[in-house]
This record gives sequence, C-alpha cells and structure tokens, in this order.
Amino acid sequence: MLSTKGLAADFYWTGKGSSSNYNVVQNWALGSISGGVPTVVPGASDNVFFTDGAIKFDVNFNQANIVFNNFTASSTTSNYNYYFTAVNGTTKTLTVNGVMNLSQKASFISNSTGNIDNIGALILKNAPIH
Repeated sequence: MLSTKGLAADFYWTGKGSSSNYNVVQNWALGSISGGVPTVVPGASDNVFFTDGAIKFDVNFNQANIVFNNFTASSTTSNYNYYFTAVNGTTKTLTVNGVMNLSQKASFISNSTGNIDNIGALILKNAPIH
C-alpha cells in the first residue's frame, strides 16, 4: 500500500468570496495574491498570508478549530480584523504550529471563549490581540 504525505501550500487571502468567512474557498488564492482559486481552504500543513491586494479585510474564523502551519499578516495599507465568532458559548482555538507574524495592521477580536495557540515563534509589530 502506498501513501503520500501532503505538502504545505501557500494560501493568500483575496477576500473575493461571497462573504468574509474563512471556509469560503473563493476567498483564497494559491501561491500568490493573484494565484488560482484552490479546491479546499487552508489546513494544518499550509501557510496562510494576509497581504495588501485583498478586497475584504475582515476575516471570520467561524469554524470550531483551525490549525495552520505558518500565519503571516503583512499588510502595510489596510487593517485586517480577525474575528472568532462562536455560537452558543462554544470555544474556538486557532493553532499556528510555526511562525505567527503579525504586522501593526492586524487585530484579533473574539465574542466568545477562545484560544490562540502558537507553537513556534510569535512576532508582533504593534498588533493588538483583544
């Protein structure tokens, strides 16, 4: 029996989907901000990038738990707001296994109980976490 290990892919937030939800594949591009639309949203082995060039800047992580390999918010012109929206008192966890690099334009906002677990390096450039 053969098996293959999945390789990490680079996903770029474009915000071109019908909503600002993380799980809408049309909000993502592969390889660059102008890359093709993927068939799945980023997962545990993938790297995610939020950069200048996106059209929606509010990102709603509305799944129960999300895991990324690396997370980079490097916008210099637009403010990115990352919302953890949980219903019925549930808890959410965003886990970054590698580097979490946040520019001064990135803000995390939660209306529920939640955690941000960072296993690797955390780089903050005046980025507030509420």
